[in-house]
Amino acid sequence: MYNPNWYYNPQCFNQQAYNQMQQEMQKYQQSQSEEVAKAFHAYKDFLDAYGKLDPAHQQELFYYCFADFASRNHW
Repeated sequence: MYNPNWYYNPQCFNQQAYNQMQQEMQKYQQSQSEEVAKAFHAYKDFLDAYGKLDPAHQQELFYYCFADFASRNHW
């Protein structure tokens, strides 16, 4: 069974520092979950907009997106 306290060593951390670290980790996880929700919403908006384009403009958008993806990944 998962125990979130498995790495707690009182010789290295005091209880207050450990609790603060746990709170920071929870805040980070929550903020990441919020970002995932925002990204998914943006993706759905993108697909809705993409579906409104004719095939020629869908192809044009595909090339723009691919070029942007390549640029962001330093290809």
